[in-house]
Amino acid sequence: MKKLIYIPLLILAMMSCRSEPSLQKYMAKNSENSNFLAVDFGADILKINKNELSAEEKEALNAFKKLNILAFRKNENNETLYQKEKEEVQSILKGNSDYEQLMSFGSGTQGASIYAIGDTDKISEFIIFGNQNEAGFAIVRVIGKNMTPNHIMSFMSVLEKSNFDQEQLKTLGDFF
Repeated sequence: MKKLIYIPLLILAMMSCRSEPSLQKYMAKNSENSNFLAVDFGADILKINKNELSAEEKEALNAFKKLNILAFRKNENNETLYQKEKEEVQSILKGNSDYEQLMSFGSGTQGASIYAIGDTDKISEFIIFGNQNEAGFAIVRVIGKNMTPNHIMSFMSVLEKSNFDQEQLKTLGDFF
């Protein structure tokens, strides 16, 4: 009789394990690849005096948890790999129902798309995917809790007021 109880639980556990590709899996898989640069930042990098922030900016800062960046630098030796990796990222973004495209802009040689995970007023993640055929591509995951599009706009003004150590971004700039 006890075995009968475990069977539905086992089936439920197996159904909850998703094998659908995700950016998180893709980024983890490629974080040690020499063609990529992976950088992670927590909210503590910003070094902000919260007394100087408006109520909207404080709310945006509190909604922000971390930022993950994965960048692929294209060169003359990895053109085929660049195309393969870019198509894989695009396939993940378009094929996974969790990612809702908010906007897209650019031309055939460069562009960017912004995606979100969650409901309009409870977004857990914003994703920015940008590519330039000459340089490569980058994926930026802005991870938070109950974020809104307004939080992203307010967060931009928070960044302007921050006093973060730009040396931490130098690695990314040097990569490209």
